Amino acid sequence: TLAGTKAGYKDGLCSEARFLEPTGVSHQTRYRLLIADTGNNVIRLINQKSSEVTTIAGMKSAGYRDGELSKAKFKRPSHVVCGRNERAFKDLYVCDSGNEVVRRIDLERNEVTTIGGGMIFSKPSAITIDRSGDNIFVSDTNHHIVRLIQRTASNEKEAEAFAGSGFKGYADGISSKARFSKPIGLCCDFKGRVVVLD
Repeated sequence: TLAGTKAGYKDGLCSEARFLEPTGVSHQTRYRLLIADTGNNVIRLINQKSSEVTTIAGMKSAGYRDGELSKAKFKRPSHVVCGRNERAFKDLYVCDSGNEVVRRIDLERNEVTTIGGGMIFSKPSAITIDRSGDNIFVSDTNHHIVRLIQRTASNEKEAEAFAGSGFKGYADGISSKARFSKPIGLCCDFKGRVVVLD
């Protein structure tokens, strides 16, 4: 066991920490793991070198509030990834599934903001970023679509459909006509292709 004992909420040593329904895990660096602690409504960090678990953002009580990391609120966040290249230690992106939005955690400014231009997702469940760091992909699960949020030097653009017609089903082909049925997982491979768990 890397971290965690029994269900609950507790930071500290990995051997004593507690989680509640952790669902999304990704690397920030080789020894730092980001965790979407869904049941506790927070984003956590496992530092393998220090063998410690800390809370990065959110409060145990579910809700929806942007602002300071320790006062921001999430509702059943399902996945988290870090920015790429020079933004790896500065930006984190979260699928806030319960609130049906995508959030950015700015570690430099110590704040959480909602991104995507006000797009209302339906159970966004996974998020990934390509190697350039400029393209953020989100599985909009109940809309049966993979969406794209493009990042600029100053902010993120409005979310748009990247693949999927919005109709539930199974069809390969042109991205706008392809069909998915509740896509729940995403990743970008080393060639920049988006792989979807449909």
